[in-house]
Amino acid sequence: EGVGGLGFNTNEWPFDDIEVRKAFSHIWNLEKLMDKLFFNEYVGTNSYWPWSKYEHPDNPIQDYNPDKALQILNKAGWKKNLDEKWLSKDGKQFEIDMYTYAGWDRIHNSLVNDLESIGIKLNLVVIQNPFEKYIQKTFTMHYGGWTGRPIPDPDQSLHSKYADDIDVTNATSMANKTIDSLIEAYEANWNFDERVQIMQKIDSVSTREYHFIFGWAAPYGWRGLYQNRFGMPERGLSYGSNRYHKHWGGWANHILLWWSDPEKKELLRQARQSDTMSLPIDRELIDYWNKLSK
Repeated sequence: EGVGGLGFNTNEWPFDDIEVRKAFSHIWNLEKLMDKLFFNEYVGTNSYWPWSKYEHPDNPIQDYNPDKALQILNKAGWKKNLDEKWLSKDGKQFEIDMYTYAGWDRIHNSLVNDLESIGIKLNLVVIQNPFEKYIQKTFTMHYGGWTGRPIPDPDQSLHSKYADDIDVTNATSMANKTIDSLIEAYEANWNFDERVQIMQKIDSVSTREYHFIFGWAAPYGWRGLYQNRFGMPERGLSYGSNRYHKHWGGWANHILLWWSDPEKKELLRQARQSDTMSLPIDRELIDYWNKLSK
């Protein structure tokens, strides 16, 4: 998996203030979104390289805590009087726009409501291609993400030399000298274990810059219906594109790795001819990452 979620334009108001970004990491009720809209099919992430060896185990937790978010904003100078609905600072109301795709309001309306509850007005602006605004850095806040790679390349997405460029994966304008130094050390090091440690440090520093409210991802490689006549491997497959099948598998690789089990096939034949016979249900989840245990 690659990084995904709500990315901020840190070169522009109001997200040029790290305290505002930090507050936003406690504003969106993702657990409610998972339960009410996504049927608990997804799991929240908390890293630039979620569920991989490169994820730092002590990244700051981004949980739904509106009281904490409001406390951070108040400390940063955002206030509202008892007769006011919206927060303001230096006479400017906290109102922002977010470009979104047609139909995505069903997801982002919950964010609108969560922000409104603490005094922030979010306007959803439907356009044909929000990603173009994102990559051109003419956005305020954008929901989206990047695919992962078998061997991470943090240079393009996190090095400060791309912070002011457009059409780059460093669309949030990350510019941190510590991250730059770690990236350069990573690229000069050919020891695999040491590279993993460096990547974890990069993840730790990057997450503490709060350029993303991390979103959600599917902790599985495939969902589908199938006849109960197949044998299958003990472990599941993660998601991957055609290009990377040799590294970690693709969503259709079950077709290659499952096999027709003669005993199951015969039982299925008998069950089809019987009005009373039922077949045992095989395990429906292969939860290799232990992300769906709840």
